Amino acid sequence: MLLVVAVSLLAFIFAPVVADRIWHEQSLAGFVRISLLIGLFSALASIPTIYFQSLKRFKMNAVVSVGQTLAAFVGILAIAVKQSWSIDHVIWVSVVAGGLGAIVFMVLVPRDSFLRSRDFDRPLSSLPMGLLRAPRLDSDSTMDKTGANSFAFFMVLSSILVSVTLRADVWLMGFFLDKADVGRYSVATRFTLPLVIVLGALNTALWPRASALVTLEKTVETMKKTLKMSVLLSLGAVAYSIIAPLATPYVFGSTYAQGILLAQILCIRYCLSLLICPIGVIGYSFGMVRVYWVINLLQLLSVIGCNVFLLPRIGAVGAAWALVVNEIIGFVLSAVFIRRRILEMKRNESFIVKEISTENP
Repeated sequence: MLLVVAVSLLAFIFAPVVADRIWHEQSLAGFVRISLLIGLFSALASIPTIYFQSLKRFKMNAVVSVGQTLAAFVGILAIAVKQSWSIDHVIWVSVVAGGLGAIVFMVLVPRDSFLRSRDFDRPLSSLPMGLLRAPRLDSDSTMDKTGANSFAFFMVLSSILVSVTLRADVWLMGFFLDKADVGRYSVATRFTLPLVIVLGALNTALWPRASALVTLEKTVETMKKTLKMSVLLSLGAVAYSIIAPLATPYVFGSTYAQGILLAQILCIRYCLSLLICPIGVIGYSFGMVRVYWVINLLQLLSVIGCNVFLLPRIGAVGAAWALVVNEIIGFVLSAVFIRRRILEMKRNESFIVKEISTENP
């Protein structure tokens, strides 16, 4: 949370510079600063989300999330009824909905999930680092022996890289393309919403199950099962990706008819994400948290490189293809590293069994 506040403060300070130098639109600085509240509320809500997932209380997590979405829908509906459409009104609706969701989440979980009284039972000089450190784990029964603090550090590093990667397309389009192209791209992303929901649900269901895996056999078995399920979901998603964007001119108007191909490519990107999901999540059981940040860094560099090369040549479609390349790189590298890790663990298990057999003939 402290890191989120620090990053938000930096974004607040440099928002005018980014808006002017990169997006060439000084008025966007104010919108960026207001939107930072959404990030703060999301960070607060993430703690209860993890708490409910760890207890496998998916229903409670889903109820609050749906309520938050309904609050945002009511706000947008109110704007539509009053005919008071504006960017700042829409942003404030998101801020209020995010704030309400965070408050409800925080009320429903024990206070110790955020701060414990014993966290302050230490010398004043060690208090800041004590609050930054992850709590000690009482169990040492997992395959991954990465310490809690190291795990948290690599997770934060990966999260930052992934967040920048997912936003690099719009940032770079603001520099290379005009507002009309950015608008068509924004409309095209609306068709990815159902796929985003499915991907989020799959991640939510996998996390607590993956974290409970303690043997190589169970982990490999779970990965195979979830991969089969992901393949079926991806096949359905491919059909959606081809058909749904054809409705673009009917839903958003003939002005956006050129965005059909763009929407299809963006949806295909999420079809690949559905395939990668089980490999990525279960990979944490193999200690892949130490490797994922390197993969994420390579993905970020590939997205930036593809956008810089393609945007001036083929427009917004280049940004969509850059995200497809991003998913392919993540899938291939994750699969290679996890396969290597599985083979290494099997060799170690065989060696231990052989040693035991030798000592006890």
